[in-house]
Amino acid sequence: MSVLEFAIERARSRNARVLFPEWEAPGIVAARARLVAEGICEPVPAGHPTEDHVEALIELRGVKEAVARRMLARPAIRAAAMVAAGEADAMVAGLELPTRRVIEAASLGIGLAEGVTLPSSFFLLVFPDGREVIYSDCAAVVAPDADGLAAIA
Repeated sequence: MSVLEFAIERARSRNARVLFPEWEAPGIVAARARLVAEGICEPVPAGHPTEDHVEALIELRGVKEAVARRMLARPAIRAAAMVAAGEADAMVAGLELPTRRVIEAASLGIGLAEGVTLPSSFFLLVFPDGREVIYSDCAAVVAPDADGLAAIA
């Protein structure tokens, strides 16, 4: 089983609610339809800010209420706060938003897992012949040092 097939099967078994802050982007619209048709996940839009979202940002980031409300005006941060508040299991973004903004939103709205010291990204490339290659940290960390490379790995 390929890495991609494994990930899809795992997603199906979890019946995850996945937020898409770029909800109306044409590519996202098509992807949402496919995800539902294939039973991979339940797509969720980044709804209107609620008091739970405000509280999640205040608790996680220690910001003042007014700052939390301004942060929630950004759909990606609102989506991350919704994940932090338990209204979704994951967030997928980056079709229109640059990687750094997606990582920023996740860092501000959710935070890093225990033991994770450096946010990172990766791309899974699946070639027509079935080979799979992972390129790690293609955009998030510029010129990492040895400790940064170890954290990314």
